[in-house]
Amino acid sequence: MNNEEQIVLAPASVPQEQFLSSTSAITLYAGAMGAGKTFAIVLNMVKFAAMQNSTIVCFRRTMGEMKAGGGIWQEAVPIFRKMFPDCKVRTNELEIYIPSTNSFLKFQSLQHQSDVDKALGAQYSAIFFDEAVTFPFDQFIIPLLGRLRNAKVKYMPQMFWATNPKFDHGIYHWIKDFYLDEYGIPLKEKSNIERWFVLQNNKPVWFDTKEEALVYCDTLPTAGGHKITPRSFRAIRAHVTDNEPLLRADPNYLSNLQALPTIRRRIYLDGSWVAKEEEAGYFKREWCEVLPFPPDTPRKKVRVWDQSSTLPSSAVPDPDWTRGSLVSKDSNSFYTVEDIKSLRDRPHKVEELIIATAKEDGPSVTVVLAVDPGAAGVAYANSMKARLAEMGFYVKLVKTNKSKLTRFLPFSSLAEAGRVRFCRAEWLEECFGELEVFSGTRNGFHDDICDTLSDAVLVLNQTKDIPIMTLPNLTMSGQPSSSFSTSYSQGKTSFSLPTFNIK
Repeated sequence: MNNEEQIVLAPASVPQEQFLSSTSAITLYAGAMGAGKTFAIVLNMVKFAAMQNSTIVCFRRTMGEMKAGGGIWQEAVPIFRKMFPDCKVRTNELEIYIPSTNSFLKFQSLQHQSDVDKALGAQYSAIFFDEAVTFPFDQFIIPLLGRLRNAKVKYMPQMFWATNPKFDHGIYHWIKDFYLDEYGIPLKEKSNIERWFVLQNNKPVWFDTKEEALVYCDTLPTAGGHKITPRSFRAIRAHVTDNEPLLRADPNYLSNLQALPTIRRRIYLDGSWVAKEEEAGYFKREWCEVLPFPPDTPRKKVRVWDQSSTLPSSAVPDPDWTRGSLVSKDSNSFYTVEDIKSLRDRPHKVEELIIATAKEDGPSVTVVLAVDPGAAGVAYANSMKARLAEMGFYVKLVKTNKSKLTRFLPFSSLAEAGRVRFCRAEWLEECFGELEVFSGTRNGFHDDICDTLSDAVLVLNQTKDIPIMTLPNLTMSGQPSSSFSTSYSQGKTSFSLPTFNIK
């Protein structure tokens, strides 16, 4: 290094420092965009290059991605030239050789099986996968674990995966049970915790300690006369808010991520491993008219409830909501979402909201309660139905034993046909956001509103119009007479009976 120029090269965040100092056989650095994953790789490569006789490779899926502006090759070259003035940069080959440490770096694409076969013929001190989820896991990544061997170095060879998340990739299946919450978001308290594994048929068997793993290995047959040994693994949570230099240099970066469409925001800002862009499409807001007020035409109405009773906590920071959607259907079969009530609270508060809302809506609105499978769910629904019936409200129970997607498709079809409208309200944007990312699977997003609208269409299509009746006040002889009237509507036919005086 040139003594006349002091160069300070250091991690910009705690997660980067953890990535740099990891001694695990495999280290995953994954999460949001803007967390500094590329810089963390370059920093780690500098660390290995400073050691004698290192052979380092960094894989990117395509050569175009490797050479792209802002890519790892363009970021690495100026840093290596400053840190190692004697380094030889071979631009055409994407190689860097450092005579002072006899270390060699290769930046290589890994696009085809032939590329993998070629890589399997070499030995490496350190292997880096940049955007690891772009590589087939079992075919490209796992086989290269066997190439972590270099007798010339005095340290344990290591593999590093740096990436944004991607659902159903092999990495997801490695980490989902111990590193992610129920919405696929990395748990901060699980970050940088070392675990141990043994590969069996390319699948990891996990252990909390090395000692437990060694006991398990003692039960396994030897491989070619050699005892199977466990390897260590750790996952490090990457988030843009950890990268203060970036946020200072570009104050709008975080706002830009927050402004992304819902699914992309969940992936690239929250770091969700279960959000899937390709699943969007069962609903688009442009299909639907937004009304300033509820329609004034005669219509059937239902208030559909999907209940939850979990409060936010450190264990479950984003639980499901209790939602109550008011949906109407007119004689021309147009459906209007008129109101949505939302609550996160204990069961008795949920019950209070349902009762208060029923009183607000009035007895002409059918109350619909989703019934969870199982005896307890049925018993609770029947109890709630009896309470509301005593107050004069008509209640219908709907079983939720069909798949969410099957239940949702009739609503989706109606919306696409332009037969679903929404009233403008403060809940509308949240409602559209949930509907647009609905996939029918647990993809990291809430679907409480989706469930209520699915059931609303179901009930409104099943239920015949209930006669609107004003019952007579029957009196004793000699008392003033009362009036009795009734109106009835069925389908497109409606009529009113004449008014009678009851003597």
